[in-house]
Amino acid sequence: MFINYLKIMVRMLSKQKIISSINVLGLSIGLAAGFTMILYSIHEIGFDKYNKNLENIYLVKNTSKDFNWIELEAPRPLAQAVKAELPEIKTAARSANIRGTIKIKDNTFNVNQAKSVDPEIFDILSLTLKSGKRETIFKERNSAVICETLAQKCFGISNPLGQIISFETSTGSYDLVITGIIENITNTSTFQADLIVPLFISEDKLTSSWGKRYNNPLDSWDLSYYSTYILLQSGTDISAFTNKFATVIGKNLNPASHIEFSIFPLKDLYFHSSEMVNNRFPQGNLTNVYIYSTAALLLLFIACLNFVILSTSTANLRIKEIGVRKVLGAGRQNIIKQIILESLSVSILAIPAAVLLLELFLPKISNLLGTELSREYFHNWMFIILFLLITILVGVASGSYIAFYLSKFNPVNILHNKFNIGKNRVLFRQTLIGIQMVVFIGLIFISITIYQQLRFLYNKDFGFNKDELVVLYGEDSSLRNNFDAFKNELKNNPNIINVSGANMIPGTDSKMVIIAPRKDDPTKRISLEGTNVDGDFIRTLHMTIVSGRDFSSSYQNGSNREYILNETAVKELGLKNPIGEKIMEGEVIGVVKDFNFHSLHESIQPMFLSRGTKYLSEIIVKINKTDIPGTIQYIKEKSKLFNNGSPMEFEFFDERLAKLYVEDENFGEVIGYFTLLSIFVACLGLFGMSLFAVQQRIKEIGIRKVLGASYLDIVIIISKEFISLVGIASIIAVPIAIYLISTWLQNFAYRINIDLWLIISTVFIALIITFVSVGFKALHAASANPVESLRYE
Repeated sequence: MFINYLKIMVRMLSKQKIISSINVLGLSIGLAAGFTMILYSIHEIGFDKYNKNLENIYLVKNTSKDFNWIELEAPRPLAQAVKAELPEIKTAARSANIRGTIKIKDNTFNVNQAKSVDPEIFDILSLTLKSGKRETIFKERNSAVICETLAQKCFGISNPLGQIISFETSTGSYDLVITGIIENITNTSTFQADLIVPLFISEDKLTSSWGKRYNNPLDSWDLSYYSTYILLQSGTDISAFTNKFATVIGKNLNPASHIEFSIFPLKDLYFHSSEMVNNRFPQGNLTNVYIYSTAALLLLFIACLNFVILSTSTANLRIKEIGVRKVLGAGRQNIIKQIILESLSVSILAIPAAVLLLELFLPKISNLLGTELSREYFHNWMFIILFLLITILVGVASGSYIAFYLSKFNPVNILHNKFNIGKNRVLFRQTLIGIQMVVFIGLIFISITIYQQLRFLYNKDFGFNKDELVVLYGEDSSLRNNFDAFKNELKNNPNIINVSGANMIPGTDSKMVIIAPRKDDPTKRISLEGTNVDGDFIRTLHMTIVSGRDFSSSYQNGSNREYILNETAVKELGLKNPIGEKIMEGEVIGVVKDFNFHSLHESIQPMFLSRGTKYLSEIIVKINKTDIPGTIQYIKEKSKLFNNGSPMEFEFFDERLAKLYVEDENFGEVIGYFTLLSIFVACLGLFGMSLFAVQQRIKEIGIRKVLGASYLDIVIIISKEFISLVGIASIIAVPIAIYLISTWLQNFAYRINIDLWLIISTVFIALIITFVSVGFKALHAASANPVESLRYE
């Protein structure tokens, strides 16, 4: 029986080559999308799952009541204090990011990610040591642990254990002995490090950066600097522990700081920490997982609808076969099994093409999704089983309707042509086509809106001139001390218009915030963002001074503090005549036109600029368009003189700005691809339908042509059914799409309006796509010789 089913299936597939090809191609695209979303979803929800103690690992977070923000950072003394007093804590460890390079003899190697940690980090996180022992890796003060990839890059195939490296940072050079090698940390970890060094290196950095502001920054409870991991005993009552934790912390905190410390589950870090300030951990977007998965399911759904639509269209070709099989003894179950087997076979035939598409486009997809998806899925039984389950589900779902539909007819009625499968089947088919159109029209509208919003983001006036700006990054203390000399060296080049620097420049997510009272009501306190800048900051960015003056070129370190406020700060502080006002132990000398310091997801905040380069870490260079490559090379060569012999990292400001919208741009591109694929798959179905529409009306078309119908008349007659469906689908799709895209637009403080022309453009594009898909075959029918279709009438 099974062999007989297979023979019938092969005959049907070979008899209907075009329809079979359309079904296989459509399903392969749908399955490829489904397989991709399986890889993506498992990757995203798998973050930090490699940790054996994940349920008991927490990070310390601090909540500032004054600034209304949360950070995943804690003071250095906190870890030891809570560990000593709370028996629920099994162990604790601090971690800080460190920037530096490795020097081995005359070779220099960049370190992408380095962490300065307590050795207890190896007891908390499941970091696998390939060489070395946990008990001894940090026994000596000058020890280091290196990952496999960096070890091979630095030492080749030789064993690096016991080798000495020079780790150079902005605070000095450290000779470290390699005491351990760890396996490359999985890319689904929020803790990433190529090199792990002792805590004292970050302590030197902390002292260097904050030593002048705090008497002893290492013991200060007012300075949150470290990511602090805590491993709790299994079975700890979290609610009770939280209260005890707050009590211990409260003994050491200054109540005037208005800061609270609490614990945050590591398992929630990837998806639920995006609102935290200065967040240095990888962050995911659970909403995007849902959206992308839904888009993939819709694409797969459209492919399945194609199968059903084309199957119902060809049902009349099989109805007598079904009748004969029933007369010869086949039961309804036999008919259902046969048709579903055929559907499963088409679905299975689509697997090779789906996998090929997956392999071809996985690198591009990984880049768009902002993550590296595994290409080792064929070595993982879980992926293989999920792929097969989806394929089987698609095959059964696609074939079930037509199987139950055809198997219900009485064989006597079939063989006497006393059955009616016309009107209901046409209505059902039109409904399915309409659903397809609702999906791709909605996606077209969403894609156009996203594109317009991204254009708006890049073209909006930021309140300064962002063209021809180069950003340099340098944290070396010698650069800060010799910034004026570096600046003068750069300005010797006639292609360099101006140079400035700051501890933070526009196009950042970082924030420096202080609290200041309102002038008209000192009981009200206002959060002010600020940045310390060089005197040429406003001139370099071509900002607009609306009142007062710019910073003076005669300023000397130690002079009275001077502030320039933005317009929003003047309003929020209640300053009617801001020039000359005293704030924050300084004087307001000017007001600058409002400018966007952060991304356009945020509205403009009250902000001040203060003069000073003590904490300078970012440099802006304004260049002209003449010989840009030569100017960049000049900047790189000069930067070596002030950066320990290595050129500073640099990027164009446009690139820096684009990073703020990478997720939005990738989101738009992913939805755009889903839209194009949905249109393509839907067009396959429309093209297949047009084949049958023409075939069923071939004699009518011949008669109309004999009676004088033109090409256009024939095309309109065949196409009008599909064109009318576009109108109906648009009425349904556009309101749904407006609701969905409006939710996405709420993420932006500055956004476009959804205008009528967006709706008109969407409907027009849908009409063109439908007309082209159907019109090709209609035009072919219109140009055929009517004699051929009426020869035997």
